[in-house]
Amino acid sequence: MKFNGLRLLSMLLVSSLNVVSGHECLNLKPMEGFEMEKFLGPWNVIKTTLPLTRCLVFDIYTQKIENIVDHAAQSNFDYLFGSLEANTSLSSQLIFTDLEVDYSTNPEKKKPSFIVFDTNYESYAGVYICSKKPTGFQHYIAIMSRSLNFDKEIINKLMVSIFWGHNSPADLKLKNVDHTDCNYENINDNSNDQNVIEDGIVYISIKWIPHVEPAP
Repeated sequence: MKFNGLRLLSMLLVSSLNVVSGHECLNLKPMEGFEMEKFLGPWNVIKTTLPLTRCLVFDIYTQKIENIVDHAAQSNFDYLFGSLEANTSLSSQLIFTDLEVDYSTNPEKKKPSFIVFDTNYESYAGVYICSKKPTGFQHYIAIMSRSLNFDKEIINKLMVSIFWGHNSPADLKLKNVDHTDCNYENINDNSNDQNVIEDGIVYISIKWIPHVEPAP
């Protein structure tokens, strides 16, 4: 797939929840006692507010992937590559950096927050991203699982947390992600078991298969 980091970042942060001028990010508190070492690896997105609902996966790893444009160009997936860095003493509250954006020459580009509000590391996680824009805030939520068999009780638990953090639950249109026949590929050859987190920074790839509109 043709890779364009700016286009993908725009898709992720514009086509989720609507911008609400004058409002702040959702009140989803970062998880306490978070351990990034246990959070590494692939996560299948089960429900999300994004329109990306086909084979959506977050993969978090310790080593930066070289030649990311070449990897994406040879793939059937679309990709967004970034890094995550804790910006406070609370390690579950992170800053997302798009690796394809030169922020020094794009001062209007603001780095979104990336919050892990719940996880048990082994089976489920809930993450929330929020970005400040001139007209308000843009944000999206992802409920994720290590496997494709997800416990409905856990989904209900996470949904309760999400609704408590939002004044207008009707705006939270979480959609199911289709993981049928995805044929996932692994572009990260490094083993997270053998690598350490350097300078508090980890790397993330977000991949999905775009929907193809039927020919008229």
